Amino acid sequence: DTHFNLQWGLNNTGQGGGTPGADINILPAWVITTGNSSIKIGIIDLPIVATHTDFDGRVNYGGFGFQSDDHGMHVTGIAAATGNNRKGIAGINWTSPVYCDVLDDLPTTIQAINRAIAEGCRIINCSWTEPNGSGNLYNTMLNGYYHGILFAIAGMQSSSASEKPKKFGPWILNVASLKNTGERSRFGYSRYYHDVAAPGGDNWGDIRDIYSTSFNDSYVYKAGTSMAAPHVTGVASLLLSVNPNLKNYDLEEILKRTAKNYPNFDGYTGYGCIDAY
Repeated sequence: DTHFNLQWGLNNTGQGGGTPGADINILPAWVITTGNSSIKIGIIDLPIVATHTDFDGRVNYGGFGFQSDDHGMHVTGIAAATGNNRKGIAGINWTSPVYCDVLDDLPTTIQAINRAIAEGCRIINCSWTEPNGSGNLYNTMLNGYYHGILFAIAGMQSSSASEKPKKFGPWILNVASLKNTGERSRFGYSRYYHDVAAPGGDNWGDIRDIYSTSFNDSYVYKAGTSMAAPHVTGVASLLLSVNPNLKNYDLEEILKRTAKNYPNFDGYTGYGCIDAY
């Protein structure tokens, strides 16, 4: 992949002054698996264009709306851009199909989650916040959990301690964001209920942030806990690719127990940075 050298979150060799090895250790994991066509990934986010050349026809978009913000495109590429195809970047999962749907207001977000459940998604990425999350959203996501779905949620990025779905309960996997040095990103708020951490950049707009897909077959840098969560989504889908019988609570426990701590962790990044291998 022509831009793989920019993806420090997958293989940190010190790009942009980063710490070598402060990544998700994906290279040896890819020797084991690069995905499984029977495991479907769900991404609820802003509208996307499913025809990006680096999606290789694996992405199905079930939403609606005008594509004015490439947030959803960026998140999708991190989790699942096709790797080793001599194009752009490498997503974490190269093989599994991806179902994308759109969030808008609270009712349409609930509908999107229900559609992803009906589509048979095993993991659903939620890189967003609903400040006034209702009981209906809680019940919808709890129903998804009962259907065996793991929800990967972008961690706290504001001072509000009541953001939903981040505070819904222990069955939500909250993901904190890390810099390319392995430290917690400066925009990440300290919250004790973060479960794990993953690369998310630090709002520099350059190689120190996360490079991924955008509109018009292009690629851009973005930073945020939104970028950290799909790293977890991708790795969870690789775990299922090896063993489809794993339950959502198995995935959560494995991701936590195999996470790695760096010397500068401050206690608010859960069990540490996920380690794909």
